Amino acid sequence: QYGIIGDVLVLYYGISFDAVNWTSMVFLLMYIIFLFPVSYILDKYGVRVSLIVGIVGTAIGAWIKVLSASPDRFWVLLVGQTFVAIGTSTFLALPAKLAAVWFGANEVSSACGFALAGVQMGFAVGYAVPPLLIRNQYDRSLIEGDLFTMSLCVAITCTVLVIVVLICCPDKPETPPSYAAMCCQDQRITFFEPLKKLVANRAYLLIVVGFGIDLGVSGAVSALLNQIVLAYYPVSMP
Repeated sequence: QYGIIGDVLVLYYGISFDAVNWTSMVFLLMYIIFLFPVSYILDKYGVRVSLIVGIVGTAIGAWIKVLSASPDRFWVLLVGQTFVAIGTSTFLALPAKLAAVWFGANEVSSACGFALAGVQMGFAVGYAVPPLLIRNQYDRSLIEGDLFTMSLCVAITCTVLVIVVLICCPDKPETPPSYAAMCCQDQRITFFEPLKKLVANRAYLLIVVGFGIDLGVSGAVSALLNQIVLAYYPVSMP
C-alpha cells in the first residue's frame, strides 16, 4: 500500500526510503513472530475465531492509520501497519484450513487455490489504487488530504468486513463435507505432534526453503518497485 508511493511518503513525512521500506518489512517480521500463535489459534479454536481475530486486528490497524495523515506522525503509520500485519498473518494460514473444513475431497485444491488467488488480487489492488488516489506528488496539503481519504476508505471497508464476518461466517458446516473432515472432528491431535513430523520430513523442508526464496524475492521486488522505477525513470520537480 505504501511502498508503491514511497517517493510521496519521503517528501511528505521527511523520511528516508529505508523508513518507507519498513512499512513492508513489518509484515514479514510479524509473520515470523506470530506464525506459531496464529497456527495454534486456528487449530484450537477454528476458522471463525481466527477470521475474527484477523479482520478485527486489520480494522484496528486501519483506523490507527487514519490518524497518521500528518507530517509528524509517521510513527503512527508504522504502529497501524504493525496491527494490520498481525491481523493479516492470520489470513495466510486460513486458506488450507478453510478448504479442508468447508469443501469436499474433490474440491479442496480448487477452493484453496481460489482463496490464495484472492489474497494475490488484494495485493494487486493495494498496489494499483494508491497511485490513483494521490493526485499530487509535491503539494503537501493535497497529499495530506489524499492520504487521509485513502486511509479512511480502507478503515471503513475493514469495519464493514468485520460486521459481515461476525454475522455471516459460521465456524464449520452442519454436515462434514467429506469423510476426512468427519474423522478430524473426532480426533484430538495436539498442536506439536504434526509439527514434529513436518520438521523431520526432508521433502517438506525443501518445499519450505523453495517457497521462502520465492516469497522473499517477490516481496523484495514489490517493496522496492517504486524505488527501482524511479532509479531508471526519475521524476523531475515541477
